[in-house]
Amino acid sequence: MKNFFVSYNKADKAWAEWIAWTLEEKQLSVVIQAWDFRPGGNFVWEMQKAATGTERTLLVLSEDYLNAEFTQPEWMSAFVQDPKGEKRKLFPVRVRPCNPAGLLEPVIYVDLVGLPAEEAEKVLLQGIAERAKPTERPRFPGGEITRGGFSLGGSERVVTRPAPFPGEAARGGGKAVAIWREKLDFLEEQEAILADPAQRFALRHQIEEARAKIAELGG
Repeated sequence: MKNFFVSYNKADKAWAEWIAWTLEEKQLSVVIQAWDFRPGGNFVWEMQKAATGTERTLLVLSEDYLNAEFTQPEWMSAFVQDPKGEKRKLFPVRVRPCNPAGLLEPVIYVDLVGLPAEEAEKVLLQGIAERAKPTERPRFPGGEITRGGFSLGGSERVVTRPAPFPGEAARGGGKAVAIWREKLDFLEEQEAILADPAQRFALRHQIEEARAKIAELGG
């Protein structure tokens, strides 16, 4: 039994062949009409073998595919065998903007729309994998305030603040407000130099917390 039956509309033949070639480069076996339905054969019989003799049916999704009459039976067989999607027998790959509806609406698809070739290949192969666990340990998304400064858990450069001017305590509500103002100034400086979106998001939460505390203290 081969791994994939590539189901597509003729308008997406180039995409279907690119996908099939990419899969076979990774030693996955594929059935595709453009390559495997040869002159002299029976089209209906070949389609029957492709639909029932492969582990999964890969749908090349586009408006043309969704609106075509003859593509519907090609994926219905796989759907009937796995209506809950537990075996992932239906494997939709969106190659042009479209909105699957009906029975296809809840099925998670791989989205290649707008991606360059290298990224599209990566996303396609990641979608085939059983899990999407990254190969490297994820960076800690938060941070913590320490006595010596702000620890980010990453490789970004962190600027150490000099000792605050002693007169700062007299501004806006006493020593407590001054401490929170110092912390806020420091956090805002760090936000300006961070490149990682996850760390900036975590830092933004702490900035808002510091501002709220200053307002609470009347600063």
